[in-house]
Amino acid sequence: MRETTGDLWQLADYYRADMVCVTTNLRRAGSGRAVMSAGVAKHVRDNIRLVTTKEYQTPLPDARYGEMLRKHVFNTTVIGRVIGATYKLVAFPTKIDWRNPSDLDLIVRSAHHLSDLAYPGDICLLPRPGCGLGGLSWEDEVRPRIRHLMHDGIIVVGRE
Repeated sequence: MRETTGDLWQLADYYRADMVCVTTNLRRAGSGRAVMSAGVAKHVRDNIRLVTTKEYQTPLPDARYGEMLRKHVFNTTVIGRVIGATYKLVAFPTKIDWRNPSDLDLIVRSAHHLSDLAYPGDICLLPRPGCGLGGLSWEDEVRPRIRHLMHDGIIVVGRE
């Protein structure tokens, strides 16, 4: 695992990333869409569109991830390839419900899944999981629990 600071989306272009993680919760709204109403997830919901596939006809990240949650995909998973970019969007769950603080055990589980999903040659960007709206400390809580789980192609991004 490496670390850097900066704008996640500019760094995705700079590194020509293979994957960019979006920290998420595991809840769906009444509409069936994933709750992506704050932080990185809100930016994704409002600004990113995905390549449609035979299985997933919607380009909307919150609708597609909501469908995956409906199918009980509750781990780190590829949501889809981003239109006009080199990378795939990856859901990285940090909390069960958006109203609650992030869950450190869930973050560790998500980190395990990410290390299985991202090949050693891949470049994968991950915003500091659980450390913004999730309320956890990167230095004291999260970093010590996940740093040994991820290879050097996974770059954790902090804000400047």
